[in-house]
Amino acid sequence: MGIYKLPKNQWTKDGRKYKYYWNEKDKSGKWKKKFSQAYKTKLDAMNAEREFLNNKVEFGGDIDMTFGTLTDQYIESQKNKVRRRTMETYLKRRKYFTSFENVKLKDMDGNLYHKFQQELWDKPIKCSSRNDIQKFLKIILNWGMKMYDINLMRFYKKIEFFKDSNEMKEEKDVYTFEEFQKYIMGATNLNDKTMFEMLYYCGLRRGECRGLQWSDIDWNNKLVSITKQANSVKDSQKYYELTPPKTQKSIRTLPLTDVLYNDLVNLYNEKKKYYGFNEKWFIFGELDPLTFGMMHRINKRIAENADIRRIPLHSFRHSCASLLINTGQPVTTVSKYLGHASTKETLDTYAHMFPNNLTNVKNTIDNLNLGI
Repeated sequence: MGIYKLPKNQWTKDGRKYKYYWNEKDKSGKWKKKFSQAYKTKLDAMNAEREFLNNKVEFGGDIDMTFGTLTDQYIESQKNKVRRRTMETYLKRRKYFTSFENVKLKDMDGNLYHKFQQELWDKPIKCSSRNDIQKFLKIILNWGMKMYDINLMRFYKKIEFFKDSNEMKEEKDVYTFEEFQKYIMGATNLNDKTMFEMLYYCGLRRGECRGLQWSDIDWNNKLVSITKQANSVKDSQKYYELTPPKTQKSIRTLPLTDVLYNDLVNLYNEKKKYYGFNEKWFIFGELDPLTFGMMHRINKRIAENADIRRIPLHSFRHSCASLLINTGQPVTTVSKYLGHASTKETLDTYAHMFPNNLTNVKNTIDNLNLGI
């Protein structure tokens, strides 16, 4: 189940553009996606979806299966389909379902959901984390309904996402350009200086920075290609694994600032003197990338040397976003530069950083009035 917004060329003449959809077996037993008629607003489509769900009263399927068994089967089905980090996230979120692990699917109803909802409210976590847990819950329920022909709508339709009006949006601790110039003076070697310039000027995620190899640098055009990330792993002979970036749009090519480019050239000339050097060596490391722990320790040392507060590694990415926004870059450019999946993600994260243009509106109207 879900709400679908039609492409603009499929909108009706009177502006209806939202549909809800569901999965249904055809005569051959294959699952097909079905769509409702179109509605003008998303709210209209959601209300129609809710009425549709209320009319689906049959249960079907294995009514004695427990929710824990269903969850186990879903996770098992995903082992060869999702990344290691995604699987780790599944297992972390699964822990929040322990109170109804042994509940039979036939007994899952609104009362059980409201009890679970209250348990989540009592957890000392952000609303966004609560909603992420519920998204995973919906994924499991959808999978169960599709795979086992089980109707779990008595529980599913009660799910509502959390919104805490008292929760303040977290202010991100960032370095201004002037603060970063002070910070980077604390670097005692070229490798450390270049690594944090890469984080600050290119806004890379930590894993993206760790995963950079010399072959990713286009020296002629002064570009760096972000095509992978180095993630930490526990159950492996190596302490890391190379995977694609977070999303497809995270694969990007960025221009190198003159300062960063010059430092990369000098660092490359140093590293290529090492025995066994080749283009597949990691820029920040050698045969293997630096560990996250080492990056944290270097960050702490630089900040102490520069006598400036230390910000977390990921905050260098936030600092880059702040720098782009404060120099007047539009949200589309910021989104593409940071490798966000969409401009919505950029606005959800950094909307408070964009300048308030209400004064500009006032000035524009005043200028128009002067011309009357």
